[in-house]
Amino acid sequence: MSLYTELKRRNVIKVALAYLVASWLVLQITDVLMSLLGLPGFAGKFVFLLLVIGFIPVLVFAWAYEVTPEGIKRESEVDRAQSVTQETSARLNRTTIVLLIAVAVMVVVDRFVPEEGEKGSEPFSQEASEPAREPAEKTRTPTPTDTPSVAVLPFVNMSSDEENEYFSDGISEELLNLLVDIDGLRVPSRTSSFAFKGQSTDIREIARQLNVNHILEGSVRKAGNQVRITAQLIDVTTDTHLWSETYDRELKNIFAIQDEIANEIVDALHLTLAGALDSAAPTENMAAYNLYLQGRYHFQQRGPALARAEEYLKQAVELDPEFAEAWATLALVYVMKPNYLGAALEEVEPLALEAAQKAESLDLNLAEPLMVRANLAAKRGKLLAQFKQMEQATLKQPNNALARTWWGITLFEGGYLEESRAQFEQAMKDDPVSGLNADWLSRVVFIQGNQERAEELASRAIELGRWAAFLTLAHIYLDNNDFDAARDSLEVVQYDPFKRVFARVIDARENPSREPEVYETLAAVKAEGDDPGSFITSSINFYLANAERLFEAIPEAISSDATVYTGFWT
Repeated sequence: MSLYTELKRRNVIKVALAYLVASWLVLQITDVLMSLLGLPGFAGKFVFLLLVIGFIPVLVFAWAYEVTPEGIKRESEVDRAQSVTQETSARLNRTTIVLLIAVAVMVVVDRFVPEEGEKGSEPFSQEASEPAREPAEKTRTPTPTDTPSVAVLPFVNMSSDEENEYFSDGISEELLNLLVDIDGLRVPSRTSSFAFKGQSTDIREIARQLNVNHILEGSVRKAGNQVRITAQLIDVTTDTHLWSETYDRELKNIFAIQDEIANEIVDALHLTLAGALDSAAPTENMAAYNLYLQGRYHFQQRGPALARAEEYLKQAVELDPEFAEAWATLALVYVMKPNYLGAALEEVEPLALEAAQKAESLDLNLAEPLMVRANLAAKRGKLLAQFKQMEQATLKQPNNALARTWWGITLFEGGYLEESRAQFEQAMKDDPVSGLNADWLSRVVFIQGNQERAEELASRAIELGRWAAFLTLAHIYLDNNDFDAARDSLEVVQYDPFKRVFARVIDARENPSREPEVYETLAAVKAEGDDPGSFITSSINFYLANAERLFEAIPEAISSDATVYTGFWT
């Protein structure tokens, strides 16, 4: 008797088939429960691992044992004449058929039934995380302007793999970039919209903070080459859904979906366009686009994540050397490496310029190449070139939030305080919950003599996660000889070497005879391998009013961060 015949007789093959079908159903049910219950991404992997581990023992059991009317017995103990393997085979057939029917039903439901209205499918309006809504006439949220406005909240990653977070974030950001260029529509920038990611903030509160009258939210489910995007537009002034849609497409059609969603929003808001939005696909290579989204995701994290961003973006441009946006983002990564990763300017400058030039040769409408050149010019002390490049970048893309912020800082460095303030005021309107903009605006108004508003803005910046705004608060408190308040404000600092040194700065301001302790602590920190950097060193000398040491530190500080120039206007 052959092995195959014996496997059939003992129903091992049918047990394997039934197990595989049942496992598929269990994984689908797990995926649904993860979405409904908010379980972490590793839960699906854990269930899958258990099913894989259990497969072999189940087959061994089917081979070695038989289920008889008297109970489970070893196969070798059962008389062939009394074996019930035929009856067991029939039961397995019926079980498998039932399981297959269940599989078919789930496939049909998943494919053809839209997700809108399902409990838990609305990322920022889940019943479990929001209070019950009042009738529309009682919940009207007043807005200061009737100008149509929409905030694009980060779409929720509904895939079982939490690693796909970059993809849902990327789709949200791409939609935002499409909408921000529509005349007559105000769209808060990415920083503000993404500030609410992962929170259960009431949708009306989000609209209030972002000063918008509409919210676009949704979810993304990516599996292999298939993608499902669910989007809905909510009018928060009346608490009604203006539009919702579910898109089931192949991944290669992702750009068409983005255009469709943008056009639907334009129609729903009764905006007038010269023609339907039909943006050109940035690349036809979907693998390159996937790598680009991963690179953008890590670029937005800043800090050590820039190294991974560089890796992904380099792979993207290798796959598609004509991918302008990938080259532009790669150029920004290079130019930020000295600030965040301590890279040498001589190392990154040629790489940044090459990437910027490549991006510009492919798309003249990009602002990033100009921003990169401006940043490098500042690091080289070429302030006139910096001014020219940054002004052109802002004029080329007036809705580019990062460009406007950099232009405001550039004006601040040059001492154009009123012009700088105007840029940051506009940046705050475009990006109302950006700690970065609140921080820089607080510095400008402080220098202009408005300590009360400076303290208010710096405190707000810290609330929004920008601990560097402590510098403005510390300056205010030290100027007023409120040393206890200055020490209290130091608690928000997340960089321990700076925290240790600046604590001595406060002591020295209170008692000038303790100034040597500042430099002793600084030397100790450097000896431990935690060099706080030339910019921080120059800031310490600035707060101590030690002009000689300050001017010694400035040239080195400028090579990594030209914003040291802003200290001259204080």
